[in-house]
Amino acid sequence: MSRISVIIPYFNRYKTLPDTLDSIDAARGEHDVEVILVDDGSCPPAETQLKPQELDRVTKLVTQANQGLLFARLAGLPEATGEFVLFLDSDDLIGPGKFRDQIARQEEEGADVSYSDHAEVDLTLPPIERVPLNVHNSTDTSDVLELMLRVQPVPHSPVFRNAFLQSALASPIVPALPAYNPVAEVWFYHNCALQSGSAIKIPGIHSLVGRHEGPRITQNWERMGFAATAIAEAFVENCPSGKAVEKARQIIAHKAFAAWLRSPTGYSKSYQNRLLQLWRTAPDPRNAARGGRKFELLSRLLGPLQAGRLHRTFWGQRYSHCRTITDEELLILERNA
Repeated sequence: MSRISVIIPYFNRYKTLPDTLDSIDAARGEHDVEVILVDDGSCPPAETQLKPQELDRVTKLVTQANQGLLFARLAGLPEATGEFVLFLDSDDLIGPGKFRDQIARQEEEGADVSYSDHAEVDLTLPPIERVPLNVHNSTDTSDVLELMLRVQPVPHSPVFRNAFLQSALASPIVPALPAYNPVAEVWFYHNCALQSGSAIKIPGIHSLVGRHEGPRITQNWERMGFAATAIAEAFVENCPSGKAVEKARQIIAHKAFAAWLRSPTGYSKSYQNRLLQLWRTAPDPRNAARGGRKFELLSRLLGPLQAGRLHRTFWGQRYSHCRTITDEELLILERNA
């Protein structure tokens, strides 16, 4: 059986990591699985936080000063000796058939990336009471560029061929920066988008996002939005020319316009302006400005920008109803992102 390297960034999540490791054991079967735990500056260190029976299930323990999620994943990648690589956060789970189903199809069809649908699971419940919640059905595509830029599955959904990842990251289009930590997977996706290869979607729920009472990066959508926008800007600025790049820029512009359309009224003007600037870099900006039925009707009459402003004014959410950070924190984001 092929060897699979599972890279798990870890920062003080001693309560949820056992569930993550249990899910790996349940999926292991006859596969040769190496578990690479990257301790990203935990205090006290993971080696003293975790129980001996948990450390026994870790093949390699990598330690580093705290640098954030992106750099923890990057620190684990050189240690991966498997033909296939999975990034798995220390509060998420995989389904029991993930390795069996995804690896088998990748080997059968020679795909460089496989992915699946995902759901949520409540980690505060006993394992016997956990059921998949909020099932998300990912779009089916065999196009690596479409998968990486448009679909963008949850980070522990894709299983990569190690050689594909190494080739994509040998000279990354978007250099690694601490500002990208809130959306580390988006950094990987952009750097893999133009890599030659094929993708395949595997039926079933093989990735589970863990719900728990501890902190998650996804609790601050503002930080994620600024980070994702900065990655897209760097990609557009640095990527080479060519037909595939035109398609990539059109997808990025569409996603930027959609993010602007969803952004709450009263939220950061600089963030909104950056999204609109990304939209304007599209080969065909008007075709990249798409939305729901109300927006489409307005867009035919008024054009996409005016239609978007009216749509946000009358149907959008106010920032005061959904904010997760303080004014001071937002100001720092605007200055540094």
